[in-house]
Amino acid sequence: MKPLKEWNFEVYLALIVGLSLALGAGIQGLVGVGRFLPGFVAGSLISFFCLFVMLLVWHWAGSGKAVALMMLIAFGLRIILAVFLIIGLPNFGYDNDEQQAGFVFNDAYRREGTAWALAQSDESLLMAFDDELGTDQYGGMLLMSSLVYRVLSPDAFRPVLISIISAAAMSLSIPILLATIRRKFSPRVALWAGWIMVFYPEGVLLGASQMREPLMILLITVLIWAVAHWLDRDRVKLAITVFVVDLAIFLLISSRVAIPCIGVAGLWIWVVESSKSKKLWPKVVGWLVIALGGLVSLSFFKPWLDEVFRWDAHLTILNSGMVDFLVESMPENGLSPSLWAMGCSSPCCLLRWSRLRLRFGRELAFFAQSVGMH
Repeated sequence: MKPLKEWNFEVYLALIVGLSLALGAGIQGLVGVGRFLPGFVAGSLISFFCLFVMLLVWHWAGSGKAVALMMLIAFGLRIILAVFLIIGLPNFGYDNDEQQAGFVFNDAYRREGTAWALAQSDESLLMAFDDELGTDQYGGMLLMSSLVYRVLSPDAFRPVLISIISAAAMSLSIPILLATIRRKFSPRVALWAGWIMVFYPEGVLLGASQMREPLMILLITVLIWAVAHWLDRDRVKLAITVFVVDLAIFLLISSRVAIPCIGVAGLWIWVVESSKSKKLWPKVVGWLVIALGGLVSLSFFKPWLDEVFRWDAHLTILNSGMVDFLVESMPENGLSPSLWAMGCSSPCCLLRWSRLRLRFGRELAFFAQSVGMH
């Protein structure tokens, strides 16, 4: 990695300042929430912060032109969609509260509304971790949003500021993931992975919204990077430090995703390290401990998984007349196995399940797939 003075840092910084001012003016001018000057300043400041971090990470990852293009397209595409949704949904969306307010997802609508109310109150922002608020069971996203509103946008409710952070998080995931993939695969494989992240439809939609998934994907890619470097004994102290900090943030964003990811990371480390041992008994004991830990974790997450299944089964029934007909004709104790069987055997049902936004499954699958690539 070149020192900052050797790669025209001042030129890049000037470009970022100009782009941030353009984004602040353009977003505020199009969205038109509140007075122009405070909105312009808020949008410009948060854009500058995000772009500056993107610049540093891009430089750290090797300053490749293709990676820079990916990051800029990913960021710009999501910002454009975010502005379009905020403007368009009240005019062309469904007649419900969240879409009339410019939100795609109900949980984001409820959480951001609570964050705005908390930011406007005299309460400490640490109230975000109070379960009584009921819109963010982990507190991390609520704290971040309320902090942004209180510091940068006290005059008006501007959820587009959170969309800018989400877009930047998705963009930052690209160079980190590519840097990890290049350690084991060809540059062509890394480029394919990067472009998939840029244009993957659900990733574009989530990155344009005020959801926690973009931050979780970023945290997962950082987790993968740290574990990969630790396994290769490359910058071990840095890898351990990054892992601990990343994990602490992850637990605040979503502990129910962070804990399984820790388990997968531990399994990855165990598989790699145990393969170096010639003795059989440590491997047997290790796998028994892993199996026991898996059973304990499953029992811990079972109530939540049951709620997820019941809700998604309800949505499946509502969205399909044929499923509704079949449900009415089968006994109650056969409902769950039958819906699972249909989901596993029917491509249409699989597509429907994919649209139900099972956050735990999606993020854990992304982590496992990346571990497999390593």
